[in-house]
Amino acid sequence: MRIYPAIDLMAGKCVRLNQGCFSSKKIYSSSPVNTAKKFVKDSSQFLHLVDLDGAKQGNMQQLTLIKKILAISDLKVQVGGGIKNQSTVDQLLNAGADRVIIGTLTVTDPEQVVKWLQEYGPDKIVLAFDVRFINELPVIATSGWQSNSAVSLWQLLKFYSPYARHYLCTDISSDGRLQGPNIDLYDQWQQQFPNLACLVSGGIRSINDVQRCAKLSNVEGVIVGTAVYENKINLAELSC
Repeated sequence: MRIYPAIDLMAGKCVRLNQGCFSSKKIYSSSPVNTAKKFVKDSSQFLHLVDLDGAKQGNMQQLTLIKKILAISDLKVQVGGGIKNQSTVDQLLNAGADRVIIGTLTVTDPEQVVKWLQEYGPDKIVLAFDVRFINELPVIATSGWQSNSAVSLWQLLKFYSPYARHYLCTDISSDGRLQGPNIDLYDQWQQQFPNLACLVSGGIRSINDVQRCAKLSNVEGVIVGTAVYENKINLAELSC
């Protein structure tokens, strides 16, 4: 199972948010490049990299910094945050991104997303579904979690299942809180779509949480963020 330490970029710094609230940001490093290098030193092979400014504004804002991180050897990076056009997808893949993460566009322009999945291949695209529960239904949030769509997680999975291979799902209510992932959500996913691989995101607080996620047969990896920065998870131990 892949372990993805997360770097969220805001104004050139490495930050974490609480439940996706931009006003709740906490700065952990003024050098995201050095943070990524530390992850490599701690035996990490993968990195989850998001341009929060890009997600909020609707187009990638920190491409120069992202390219510096992509230039770090021995690190496979999946990148997201405001990817809305093919030029950006090309730039990221040409700069060395292992995968690009598509979020809002999965709701607003599904035909374009399907086109990219067919053109680049399903291993180069990760579909990111960020959900809030409304009347017990996981509803997709868009625009850097600032808006709620009228589309459920289950609707999108059904639509994209013939085309996509990699999916990332974040329970926004769990994100950044260090209270554990929403295992019930991923268990429902496994029951309804057992053949669709899932990356778990939101609430990971310990190695035990990672192990719980690993017991679900369709979980291909987990995103770990705040727990790493708060020294609740040792990446070197997790990578063993």
